[in-house]
Amino acid sequence: MAMLVLDVAVVLAALALAGWLGSRLAPEPAARTVIDLQRRAARLRDCRVHIDGFEIAYWDGGTGAPLVLVHGMGASRSTFLAAAHGLARHYRVIIPDLPGFGDSEKPANADYGVDAQVDYLDQFLTAIGIKTAHFGGNSLGGWIAAAYAARFPAKVDSLWLLAAAGTADLWASAATKAYLDHQDYVLLVRRPGDFRRVLELILYRVPPIPYCIVKAMELRAAANFELHRKMFDDLVARATDFQIEPRLPDVRAPALLVWGDHDRIVPPSAMATYHALLPGSQTILLPNVGHVPQIEATRRVVTDYLAFRQRL
Repeated sequence: MAMLVLDVAVVLAALALAGWLGSRLAPEPAARTVIDLQRRAARLRDCRVHIDGFEIAYWDGGTGAPLVLVHGMGASRSTFLAAAHGLARHYRVIIPDLPGFGDSEKPANADYGVDAQVDYLDQFLTAIGIKTAHFGGNSLGGWIAAAYAARFPAKVDSLWLLAAAGTADLWASAATKAYLDHQDYVLLVRRPGDFRRVLELILYRVPPIPYCIVKAMELRAAANFELHRKMFDDLVARATDFQIEPRLPDVRAPALLVWGDHDRIVPPSAMATYHALLPGSQTILLPNVGHVPQIEATRRVVTDYLAFRQRL
């Protein structure tokens, strides 16, 4: 309990420091300070490793069986930072920035399709000495984690899919419809001012977020718009090749499926699709939660995951 109080105190101090720094004048340094202090509070080390064609940035901390967490489209490892506070007390938590995202390298001509990301993930885990692990993923990250489990079933001890993309249900989502109808990339930030709109689309309720965090994420997302636009184009163009349903019968790992009932990006019907093709999988539908359960309902999500692991 004393350590938990210390963690909370560190995070609160970090937020206060962000304001003291005058974050409107220097949002990116202030944001990095906040995130770094939160990372330290979660006992995660900031690491780098090279694989073929990329330097991968990742966080690594805690002890026990490895738990690899994979973020979604246009996002970064920071989407799992709040959850890592509780998870790293029980497991070794490893959170990479996928190639093309966050602090990992982003060569413009690389392949960022689902199968390529599965290859990169396997190269990354081999490089850091991980032979088997438990896997979790949100949105595109869940799609990649499920595809990884189908290709390398012996390397996956369990799957934790949070609003995982990849099924045909995705064609009914707000993001896909906007793209097909108007060539509108509603999940991406094209210019300053778009970030708040994206947050309101993916989250059921947008929590208070320090200005420096919002501004720094907006600036980074806008700078990566062209690359991420090409990724989105490619995902849609090759959706049939990447579709997860034909692969799921090859998954042997037990799975926990978590969705928000207000998810407008990957509709909750996708949870039923995954559940039907993953016999014995467990499902949780969270009320008043959107597309990023690990941010919107962190405590509930972590508690449910710990209970799932205890039942294995």
